Amino acid sequence: MALQLHINDAQTQFSIVDNNQEIAGFKYNRQSLSVRINSGQKRVFFIKSAGLLQNRILLATEYGVEIAENHVKNRNKGFIQLGHEKFHYTFNEETITLLNKAKQPLLELALQQTKSIDNYAMSAILFSTAWLIDANELNAPRIGTSVATAHTA
Repeated sequence: MALQLHINDAQTQFSIVDNNQEIAGFKYNRQSLSVRINSGQKRVFFIKSAGLLQNRILLATEYGVEIAENHVKNRNKGFIQLGHEKFHYTFNEETITLLNKAKQPLLELALQQTKSIDNYAMSAILFSTAWLIDANELNAPRIGTSVATAHTA
């Protein structure tokens, strides 16, 4: 499985590919702070920042209902609360690792050219992947290395 990333000034596009077939496609728009997920069903979510003392990024449905929170401990780790599910993550310049509540690896993504990914785009990737795992559209646990390549236009 691979995560392919395409970045330009207005939006970040990424997709999850397995055996050369796209499982899901995502578009994160920087101006509207929205992420569109196309994985058999099409959904639109909005991302916003919250909290003064706790750095949180929220995910809301197209109707404004908040369904997930990204608690950013620092740029390199945090956790996502999606309904009753909790996903921890770690991030460095080369890898994003998504972990379950017991901190066991679910998915590992190898990244290239990540310097242009901001906190909101990273949250869009994490929210989208966690949402697909929670909706059983990604067969988790899926441990292994996937490759993401960023192309800046």
